[in-house]
Amino acid sequence: MAIATLVVLYAYSGTVLWRAHQENNPDRVTLGTVLFILTTMVAYFKLTWAFMDKSLFFLVGGVLLLGMSWYLRRRNAQSLSSKQPE
Repeated sequence: MAIATLVVLYAYSGTVLWRAHQENNPDRVTLGTVLFILTTMVAYFKLTWAFMDKSLFFLVGGVLLLGMSWYLRRRNAQSLSSKQPE
């Protein structure tokens, strides 16, 4: 049941992101990104807390957060540079 819920949450956040990019709506893109990140956090905690060593759990979680931060900053810089007048 938990995995089915996560699949639905990922599908919904993906749909929100897809439609927001089609409509060029930055507020909805932000909402979709936040929903995706929250879904990823829920999935990570639900699927790994019980069977992973706690120090490894937090180490992998930190690496995931750093990776997502790097990716989102890169996307933000790309979108800002594409909006600059030439």
